[in-house]
Amino acid sequence: MDPTTVFVVAIISATVTIVSLVLSIFGSAWLNQRNNERLFESLKNEIKAEIQKLDVKIDALDVRVSRIERQLEQLFRPTMK
Repeated sequence: MDPTTVFVVAIISATVTIVSLVLSIFGSAWLNQRNNERLFESLKNEIKAEIQKLDVKIDALDVRVSRIERQLEQLFRPTMK
């Protein structure tokens, strides 16, 4: 085999190797980004669910406080007049 041919084959092989390496790095970065997006979406949904639970509890407390306020108004209304 001619030394020039061996050199050309080595250059082509090195070029293909470098291109493959670069593409694999970009591919893994893209997959990692997609995985992170899914993770953040999942966390966002969990946080929304927790906030929803807190909203229900706050609404229940608001109803109770309103009821207590009405009861206190009825109890102390005669003394205010």
